Amino acid sequence: MPVADPARRGRLVITDRAVARIASAVAAEIDDVTDPRSGRGRLGRTVSTRPRAVARVDGQEVHVSLSVSVRYPAAVAAICDELRERISDRVGELTGLRTAAVDIRVPVLRPAARAGSGTFV
Repeated sequence: MPVADPARRGRLVITDRAVARIASAVAAEIDDVTDPRSGRGRLGRTVSTRPRAVARVDGQEVHVSLSVSVRYPAAVAAICDELRERISDRVGELTGLRTAAVDIRVPVLRPAARAGSGTFV
């Protein structure tokens, strides 16, 4: 059976939430990046979730805002440059949309964990 012309198959809508999830997943792949909300939760348990992202799809362009913490003493500017590049590439690859901007907020620097201890210095 031949495939219908794309214009006749219907619409594809890529939501803000879908793009935000892509950005969050990409950020979580980078070793020195964590969620600024991670740390010790109630009952002393370690809480770790993906970095928080918000996206806005405007036609064929995407604007992403990301909030992450960076492990100290990693180079914050270099990490942010890597985040912007990886997020732009992955969003384009998975959605076909162009990333117009990736705004990154780093409210917290986290100390590195001691080797083998699982605790923070």
